[in-house]
Amino acid sequence: MGRRRRSAIGTVIRMFILALVIAVAWQVYEDWHDSRTGDIVQMTTIRYSYEQMENDINKLRRAYPKLISVEVPATSPDGRGLYLLHVGNMQADNHVLIQASMHAREYVNTQICMKQIEMLCRNAGTAGRHGWTGAALLDKVCFHIFPMNNPDGVAICQQGPDAVRNSSLRAILDDCCQREAGGDPDYWKKWKANARGVDLNSNFDARWDTFTSGSSLPSSQKYKGEAPASEPEVQVLLKTAEKYRVCFVLSYHTAGGLIYWNYASGSALETEKELCSLLSSLTGYYADTISTPCGCSNYFGEVKNIPSLTIEMVAGRGGEDYPLGDEVLAPAWEAAAGILPELAFYFSNLPEK
Repeated sequence: MGRRRRSAIGTVIRMFILALVIAVAWQVYEDWHDSRTGDIVQMTTIRYSYEQMENDINKLRRAYPKLISVEVPATSPDGRGLYLLHVGNMQADNHVLIQASMHAREYVNTQICMKQIEMLCRNAGTAGRHGWTGAALLDKVCFHIFPMNNPDGVAICQQGPDAVRNSSLRAILDDCCQREAGGDPDYWKKWKANARGVDLNSNFDARWDTFTSGSSLPSSQKYKGEAPASEPEVQVLLKTAEKYRVCFVLSYHTAGGLIYWNYASGSALETEKELCSLLSSLTGYYADTISTPCGCSNYFGEVKNIPSLTIEMVAGRGGEDYPLGDEVLAPAWEAAAGILPELAFYFSNLPEK
């Protein structure tokens, strides 16, 4: 009896190991197939969730282990990981910080940003329009990318307040909705803030005290928070920029099809102007200036004097034209597809430090 029992246990263990090997082999095949076809990040529908992003990050990391490393240096108020992708050579002289979807309803930027990463890595062995391969460029520059800087807000915008697990945060959200929209369920479709009702692009310590035109209470937008950099989503950007001594900061927003510049001063402003002109020609988006306080680009440009740009993706749409439909994906991607290769070429050809 004991011998038969041991035999049965051995059979179960062997079957389990076989199933595990098959699952791993299938995952390897899927990753290989996706990396060959360029289909890891799908561009068929605009509703791109945090969970989809997580899944795609894992696939990209497995498909391009020599080009991509991933960390989660912080978590959101509702406990979601704030993913940071390092693309390129971590020992390079030039480091670029990119963030997308700081405003929740602008989550199309996460999808575009993830596709940019995929195509940059997929084409690493191919010579681009300047004659350099992506691999050669990525040896001289490193991109530090937060593809979804506000995952709680994106979940709220896409699913409503039930997407938030913390009861205290849900109470804040319920109060916002009742106070500002009388409980209208469509209120969430235009949500911009994080789960604490703080507009992250109004939470930076750049003339923060002078911003008095926003909300004085947690809100879907324009509440600057209790103090500058009070939010973990902002704090992690500041720490990353400091850690890697970034030489350029790029923020993806929507909508309008334009590029804001004129944040920095001196030689940093000249670099900013040059990059704005370069990306304007590439994307077809027109250049403009803006002087609102306490934003991400304002902080890095005005306070840290780091060249910074804000790209408002999706031409032909107004600032309140939400939710965006699937029809904006193709033209938005066409405009954005060349941004990372162009930046890689630009920073790879700067004089060595």
